Amino acid sequence: MDATPRRSLDLTSTNPGPDRKSGPPDRGPIGMVAVLELSAGVIPYRIDPSGQYHYLVLHSASVRNPRARWEFPKGGIEIGETPRQAALRELREETGIAEPILCEGFERSISYTYVRKGRKILKSVTYYLVAVTTDRLFKSVEHMEDNTGHWFHWGTIDEISRLLYHSKIRQLFEEADDWLHHNRPIPEVNKPA
Repeated sequence: MDATPRRSLDLTSTNPGPDRKSGPPDRGPIGMVAVLELSAGVIPYRIDPSGQYHYLVLHSASVRNPRARWEFPKGGIEIGETPRQAALRELREETGIAEPILCEGFERSISYTYVRKGRKILKSVTYYLVAVTTDRLFKSVEHMEDNTGHWFHWGTIDEISRLLYHSKIRQLFEEADDWLHHNRPIPEVNKPA
């Protein structure tokens, strides 16, 4: 992670909340700080000789829950970047894959909340599908080996679904796999977004 400015919005609440006597309702407890973070990521895939899709996940060093460490490459959208540009940059930074092939027509977002350093984070992540034609991956400092010594894993829909912890990302992943099977896209070489 670097110190590059990211898109976020501080939603500090000064309202005592609906259970208290003053202030507008539905704003949260006094002093609760909420930050909106916008991120983007990719679901990288390749096709084996039999025509079966295999997907890439990475083992995160920064996720506190050990069961949730396997995830698709993603990260914050920098100021001046589009979500697509951010997603492709994150893939390059996290794996060294510089020329993935973007699948036009698949763009899905998920949102979730979590707490980091006493702040409620409202996170929205936009995902894209990218075809990968290389086997050469380079590990970033954002990733670490699991207990079997692997920092990345290529697998089928079933194998990757078992590694993904959160239900929202599993659902989005199933949508991506279904989309690939129904659309059989001919990926376009990446063009500037």
